[in-house]
Amino acid sequence: YARMMKRTILALCTTLPALATELPPAIPDGPVTYDAVSYQTPAYDSYMHAATDEERRTFAKQHLDSVYNHVRQLADRDYASRNKLSYDFVIMFIPIESMFLLALDEARTQGRNLWNEAYERRVIIMTPTNLVLAVRLLQDMWRQQRLEANIRAIKDEYQEQINFLKDELKAWRTLHQK
Repeated sequence: YARMMKRTILALCTTLPALATELPPAIPDGPVTYDAVSYQTPAYDSYMHAATDEERRTFAKQHLDSVYNHVRQLADRDYASRNKLSYDFVIMFIPIESMFLLALDEARTQGRNLWNEAYERRVIIMTPTNLVLAVRLLQDMWRQQRLEANIRAIKDEYQEQINFLKDELKAWRTLHQK
């Protein structure tokens, strides 16, 4: 699993563009790239202010369509050609928990699975509740990958030294046997 998420785009799907400025800087050619993506929520806002159940159902469907559309747009972006990297996933951050829960609930009502459908398109939907956990998990996985790379480099260097010493010992024996 640690190798599965080597490179990730964190797409900040938010109505708050200033949020992107609060994040730590991305490392050039590193595992995370930030992309502030405008995400409009008129259907969600209308749902929250709807007067009748019928209006709420209509706006819930529109909201779900909007979320699916956004997932599709993120999946269709060609981040790899922009950054010369092959990204494994795009993380779509929805800044309001109830906004995500409404979309999930409406998807279930329609017999769909929003999270799995997004995941199949290599988009992972995150909310404030799980974004911090996910970022920490990614940091831990990347630290583990760096440790593994260092261990492999040390092992390779050690093997080179052993091979060199074997060759030297062989040459020494050849010289002293004559």
